[in-house]
Formats: sequence, C-alpha cells, structure tokens
Amino acid sequence: MSNGQDWDRFFNLVDEFAEDLELNAVAMADPPVLRRLKFKLLEISGYDRYIAEKAGEISEHLEILFSARRHKGYTGGSDAVYSKIAHDLLGRIRQRAKVIQMGLTEGGGVAK
Repeated sequence: MSNGQDWDRFFNLVDEFAEDLELNAVAMADPPVLRRLKFKLLEISGYDRYIAEKAGEISEHLEILFSARRHKGYTGGSDAVYSKIAHDLLGRIRQRAKVIQMGLTEGGGVAK
C-alpha cells in the first residue's frame, strides 16, 4: 500500500466495522450480523500480517459475542468480549496502521 488513499480506505473500513459492531452489540446468536462483520474483517486483514492476526482474534471474539451462550462463560461476560473487540483489538489495529502509514510518509519501508 503506497498512497494515502489506500490508508484512508483502510481507516474507513475500520470505522464502518466499529459502527456496525456498536449498532449490533447485543450478545445473542445473530448469524447475519456475524457474517457481515466477518466479511468486513476480511477486507481489513489484507493490509498487514499483524493486522491480519488481530483481525483473526476479533473474528474469534465475534463468535463468542454472537453466540447463544458462549459469552456467558467469558470472564466479564458479553461486556468484556465487546470491550476486547472494540477497544483493545481494534485499537491495536488502528495503532499498527498509523505506524505503517507514518513510516511510508517519511519514506521508510515497513516489513510485513
């Protein structure tokens, strides 16, 4: 990814994912929402290996959040699952993207 437009698209995808998650963050089985969010993660994960790893972790946590019962067994319940996704993992993805973007704008290369 070499230009700012690609990163603008990336950050827009992350924002869309976060908004969709927030609008649908009800801990219950919801296969259509789960599929839609996972599809958005596929687009996000193509930007960098670390980002792909964190997107994979988000996918695993989405399975827990949008299940009938699994979120109940998660330490802290559904609120903790949501927080892990929305704050911790998405925050790490955004931070990594900013670091890569800064490295590219300063002329440095960032290894995948």
